[in-house]
Amino acid sequence: MMLWIFCLVLSIFFHLSIAFSNTLSLKEALRLAKEKNLELKAQERMLKAMQLEKESAKGAYYPVFKFEETYANTNLPANVFSYKLNQGKM
Repeated sequence: MMLWIFCLVLSIFFHLSIAFSNTLSLKEALRLAKEKNLELKAQERMLKAMQLEKESAKGAYYPVFKFEETYANTNLPANVFSYKLNQGKM
């Protein structure tokens, strides 16, 4: 009976010593909290998405250039006249 109580007390102290051996400093605890906090990660990604949206919105202020060139060759006078009319040269 005494041996059983001694083993029980010894195992309790053994488990307590293991439990208290994993102590963290304040810096380590804060670092772990930042790494494991899913809400913080979600907010960081939301901030990154908003920054990228802002950058893409800046593109709306940049000028847009569109170039178009056509070529036509004809000997018919009516077509020549209509082509010049479309170009605004007459």
